[in-house]
Amino acid sequence: MPIDYVSDKGLGLSVTVIEGTITPDEWRAHVRRQLADPDWPAGPASLTDARGANAVPNAQPAIEEMAAMYAAKATQTRNTRFAAVATSAFENARDFEETVEPGGTRSLTVTSLDVACAWLCVDRDTVDALIQRVRASMNLRESAR
Repeated sequence: MPIDYVSDKGLGLSVTVIEGTITPDEWRAHVRRQLADPDWPAGPASLTDARGANAVPNAQPAIEEMAAMYAAKATQTRNTRFAAVATSAFENARDFEETVEPGGTRSLTVTSLDVACAWLCVDRDTVDALIQRVRASMNLRESAR
């Protein structure tokens, strides 16, 4: 699956990594897994690294569905800041931000990991290490296929 995450309660930080193109079914499975995880969100900061993600045309129906799924957990995410870092999938990420924000979530979509880390008040090196951890886990699962 080209999407995975890690939650670090000690840091109060969850990091999601998206690589390549994800289908609505893959995204839906990811959201369900996160929502069922008692350790997600890990705390007041959540970052999605979508710099390796591809833009998906006509993604709005999936975006609206996933935003509604996250809204169901709004009481647990109300004080969480979400940041997305995206390049080619920037418009998809921005559309998601605009769809989920009316639920009270504070979110930001940018193209710079440095800006996202500063906005979340998290250390860039720590975030880089978590991103690498998620990518390594994704690569292990992919090579096991």
